[in-house]
Amino acid sequence: MKFPEEMIYNSQKPIALIDVPENHPIVKEIKNYESEMKGKKIFHYGNFAQTMESFKKALAEEAFLEKEREEYILSQLKPQVDALLNEYPNLRDKQGISILLSLGVSHTSLYHSLKKENFEVTRIFNKMPFVYPYRNEVVRRYLFGKSVDDLLLSRALTEVLFWEAFGAQLDENEGHDSQKIAEFTRRLISAFSFDEIKNMFEGASKFDEWPSFLYMNLKKGFETS
Repeated sequence: MKFPEEMIYNSQKPIALIDVPENHPIVKEIKNYESEMKGKKIFHYGNFAQTMESFKKALAEEAFLEKEREEYILSQLKPQVDALLNEYPNLRDKQGISILLSLGVSHTSLYHSLKKENFEVTRIFNKMPFVYPYRNEVVRRYLFGKSVDDLLLSRALTEVLFWEAFGAQLDENEGHDSQKIAEFTRRLISAFSFDEIKNMFEGASKFDEWPSFLYMNLKKGFETS
């Protein structure tokens, strides 16, 4: 299987950008959200219930922003194709036109939206079965209107904190392979119950102490993974 960049390179195919442009209000909303996540404003160390509630609202907001972004992308597809047909009129003589969309794996709802509009579509993942990180799983469940229980949410929270503390090291150890990282992290965190995660979180009073505290408490997961 070829990656999109390999399929595009030197193909002489017309290319169009249908994603949200940099100056669009949605981009500003996404950047504000990312800033809050990086600034750890949602984490209230020592108060697990408050952090869970803030984290839940944050991921629900992420799902809302992704939905807005996908609706924009969908709205731009036909106008951009029409513009390319005007720019390359020889394409109109072809019986069928294939369109390659390069999307992140979290955007599978676009696939379903296109099918509903009677487009003939197929989707390809770079690896099957594809393993989603816990955080992505939560966001996707919100996107599709599905419920998220406390155990899944607490594991997503632990995953975010684990990546914050050890992400760079893990990225290097796994050869910058996001799938290997997701698989390892899920195996590690899945060993813990909701109560164990709650107790672990409440044992750390501030983020500076969290990495070493997290490492000590995740020994159980390391042993089972």
